[in-house]
Amino acid sequence: SCPDEAASCMASAAKSLGAAKLLFGSVRRGGNDGYLVTLKMLDSATAKGESHVAETITRAQATPVAVRGPVQK
Repeated sequence: SCPDEAASCMASAAKSLGAAKLLFGSVRRGGNDGYLVTLKMLDSATAKGESHVAETITRAQATPVAVRGPVQK
């Protein structure tokens, strides 16, 4: 397991799973009434990030459907 989101550790984890790409991220409380959803895609062969998205959703929007928005980007 990785103690943080360091690219080298995440790439190693992806390789151990036999994955060419790894999608990972977090959901954190952000602001007064919302959450910050952060997603990153990493290429396990190069240990380089390919894409990154961060989006704030309100507490009212915090449904499975709303969380799909950042994933679909």
